[in-house]
Formats: sequence, C-alpha cells, structure tokens
Amino acid sequence: MSMTDFKYLLVGLIIILLVPINTEAEELDALFSSANSHYTQQEYVRAAEIYEDIIVAGVVSEEVFYNLGNSYFKAGELGLAILNFERAKKLNPDDEDINFNLNLAYRETIDKIEPVPQVFYEEWWDNFVTSYPVNRRALILLALIWVFCISAISYVLAGRPFLKKISFIVAAVFFFVSSMTGVVLWKQLSSIEQNRAAIILNPSVYVKSSPDDEGSNVFMLHEGTKVDVLDSLQNWSKIKIANGNVGWLRTGDFELI
Repeated sequence: MSMTDFKYLLVGLIIILLVPINTEAEELDALFSSANSHYTQQEYVRAAEIYEDIIVAGVVSEEVFYNLGNSYFKAGELGLAILNFERAKKLNPDDEDINFNLNLAYRETIDKIEPVPQVFYEEWWDNFVTSYPVNRRALILLALIWVFCISAISYVLAGRPFLKKISFIVAAVFFFVSSMTGVVLWKQLSSIEQNRAAIILNPSVYVKSSPDDEGSNVFMLHEGTKVDVLDSLQNWSKIKIANGNVGWLRTGDFELI
C-alpha cells in the first residue's frame, strides 16, 4: 500500500467514525427542539416524555433536568418536578433560575419540616464546599497547579536572586492555595458520593418503625418531601428527614436524586 492510499484509507476511517457521532448529535438536538416546542405549546406531558428520552440517551445536563422539572411542574407532577430540579441543582448549585423554581416547587409541598439547626461554622463550611459545581472547582484547581508549576520552574531557572525570591514566594502561595482547593474538592466529591438524598414520589406514604408491613406507623410523608437514605434491606430503606426523625419506607416510594 502506497502512502497516498494509506492517507485515503485514514481519511475514510475518520469519516466513518465521525458520521454516526454527528448524526446522533443532530438527532438529540432535534429531540431537544421538539421537547421545547411541545412545552411552549403547553403540551407538558409530551415535553416531559421527550426530555426523559434525551436523558435515557445519555445526555446529562442541568438544562435538560431543569426543563424536565418545569414540564413536570406544569403537568402537576410535583414530586418528579422537585426531583429533576434537585438533579439540575446538583450539577449547577448556584444557578438562580434552578434555585428559584426549586424553592417555588417546595412551597407547594404539604410537609413543612423544620431542619435541625447547624452550628454556624458547620453551616458556613457546607455552603462553601457546595458553592461551586465540581467541574468548575476542578478547572480552578488545574489552573492553580499550572501556575504553581510555572512558578517552580521559574525559581529553578531564574538567575538573579530577586527573581528567585519572587518565584519562590509565588510558588509557595499557589502550592498552598492549590492544596486547600484540592482538599475542598475532595470533600465535595466525598459528600456527593455519600449523599443519598431522595424525593418522595407517592402522594402520601407511612414511614414504618421497622422494615416490614407489620411495623407501626411512625409518621406520614407526602409527595415532594426530601429524605436522606441511610440504609437498605431488601425492598425497604431506612430514611431520615430534616428534623432528625428516622424510619423505614418501601424503596419504590421514592427516587434518589
């Protein structure tokens, strides 16, 4: 095979690989436009179905979850609306539109549970850890590491004592800042991994004292209430609500965020 033939073969393979990707992207764009069109025409159930299809296809973004939440909210599906607003917030916690609509949806819930008050520094730390999306904080960390590396190389290569001193100070500062950012990012990732928050989807459910139907009813929860899943046993899950109360629910009564 000549070099020219090899080039043609390589170009052909690239085209074959890229065409399905472009076709799939165009199909997803068409689905997204179709869902938006149904939403503007007040066909909220159909819009929600198409947004769900987009998510099943592997597209995970705050925009899709946000639009899906809006569709469910307009369709009267409060639990599913809150679930998807929460998923959108998980990807972009400081988005004003997401937070506004999520708070609006929570006002429609029946259960008004007063959370256990946090010590002020714990509340500040939790807010600080979740103040940036994971991907944005990761990019910040990467930029800080690059500046540290450049400063360290400048320190090694600098000939003048003054430049060495400046490079050393800059490298030390950015090493400290990048280390702290790395710790916060690790805490944020650990929190996301350990956090098994869920939303009640049934209109009303009894929380049991034990993981069986014979257990006594401890309290009742309603659609849209947020719970933390602590443990699972067969078809039952141990949950905790914001005021600290715990009990058992059937796993099908809620969906993880």
